[in-house]
Parts: sequence; C-alpha cells; structure tokens
Amino acid sequence: RFAESLQRLDPLDALVMTWMSHHGGGANMEARNQMAHELCKSHDEVDVSLSNLITNDFVVEPNQLMTGLSPFGREFLRTVYD
Repeated sequence: RFAESLQRLDPLDALVMTWMSHHGGGANMEARNQMAHELCKSHDEVDVSLSNLITNDFVVEPNQLMTGLSPFGREFLRTVYD
C-alpha cells in the first residue's frame, strides 16, 4: 500500500509530512503558518498539500483547525527513514 500511495504524492507533500513529524506530528492554524513560512510556500500551497495527504490517508483532520499524521503516515515515515 505504501508504494501505491507514494505515487499519488507531490514533492511538497513529502516536505509537509517531514515537517509535521519534526514538529510533534500535528499542525493547528499557527503551525500551518509557521510551516508555510519555513518551507517558503504560500498558505494555500500548504493547505492543498495537506488536503492531498488527507485524501491519501497520510494525515487525519479531526476538525478544520487541526491536522495530524495518521497511523499510516507515521508508519510510512518510519519505513522511509529507518
């Protein structure tokens, strides 16, 4: 399943997931602003990436104010980086 999901990711998606992993695994509105700034991307680019990551089960969005890495996303990152 990792290989299939990886094919649907954009390069920014990998940066967003890595950023989230290094910053506690979640992103509220303040963290999204920080992420956009640190990645030199617009807020819209970050939101589009998060939407793609949610669609592909790497990130969950319990509400519109908070997103976080899903168990699938965390396991994917462990597989890639370990």
